[in-house]
Amino acid sequence: MPRDRLVVVQLDAVQLDTSRVVLSTKSLHALELYAAHWPGETVVAVEVKPRDPSPLLTSVRIADLGFTIVDRARMGVAQLRRDAAVTLAMHDVYDTGRSDLAPDRLVLYGEIPLAERIRMAQIGSGRIGRLRAAAGWRRRRGALREMVARTGGFQANGYPALEDYGTLSPSAMVYFDTRASAQIVLDAAHEAPARPSGRPFTVGFSGRHTAAKGPEHVLAAVLALLEEGLDLRLVLYGSGELTPVLQERASAWPEHIDFRGDLDFATDWVHDVPRTVDLMVLPHVQGDPSGTYLESAAVGVPVLGFDNVALQSLVDRHGIGWTVPLGDTSALAARIRELSTDPAARSDASQRGRDLMREHHFEAEFARRVRHLRDVAAL
Repeated sequence: MPRDRLVVVQLDAVQLDTSRVVLSTKSLHALELYAAHWPGETVVAVEVKPRDPSPLLTSVRIADLGFTIVDRARMGVAQLRRDAAVTLAMHDVYDTGRSDLAPDRLVLYGEIPLAERIRMAQIGSGRIGRLRAAAGWRRRRGALREMVARTGGFQANGYPALEDYGTLSPSAMVYFDTRASAQIVLDAAHEAPARPSGRPFTVGFSGRHTAAKGPEHVLAAVLALLEEGLDLRLVLYGSGELTPVLQERASAWPEHIDFRGDLDFATDWVHDVPRTVDLMVLPHVQGDPSGTYLESAAVGVPVLGFDNVALQSLVDRHGIGWTVPLGDTSALAARIRELSTDPAARSDASQRGRDLMREHHFEAEFARRVRHLRDVAAL
């Protein structure tokens, strides 16, 4: 293979036939940006899966791609990597063999520090399950750290991963994984709609309706405030296994709680949220670096959530919103009540969020990541 070849080991599985590939729109855009910024050929190694009718997927002609796509079941990652300038792959303890070949030309990316991996693995488990999860991840600690130390570079999705692994790597960088493009950030700043007079203070939640994302905590806080008599509205975007439960609990307040479902991000969500929501409440129980924190900031809506490691780092460093103790629904309700009467604080956090995302929008992050790959490859 040419020495100017970039190999990207794609995490998300795709559908593939002789003429077309089906993958998520976000993944497609990301891979296109790798190829656009890389000076040579870009090869994407994928895992092929059966057909999936999900509306979140995009079908593209292989001939129209700006990169070469390869089924890694037919051509192994080691074969693809052998003469490549550099390879980008997930920091994955179950695939440590990938780092045995030319480790100086391998860049890993990761997002979750070990302590958070342990905590997330214990969510919903009994005492024995929690102990087993903790022991299992601690056994893998050495392998995870060794992988980073022996490879050519590390790309950390968010500050917690950088703090956990960055000092081990000869070349580490931080980036933010988000769908917010430069145009979305610019359009949101220009639109910046004023809150209509007389409209109730509106709280939003956006994301999968699963326990890890915490929509039940938002609903519980809002219901408590409505019972107190606060003039408040809740808009929930997204769907999931908890949607029927949430709808049942909200049924007594139909004029105050609105389920919007799954909106297309680029065409609908980015316009509806800043026009509708005053405060995005994202009390995620898990501490992974959710893109919704940054996408809300990009459209000028400040964020309130639990003090997990991911959101707390953004609040501490960039002031995009506020946190309350993990799992404390009463504290969540109290802060919503407080912020409902403090437009100056919300405006300040809104501006800080826009400032952050002007520097870290989707295109900027991929340009920076490819520059880092070129540095490691000495190109």
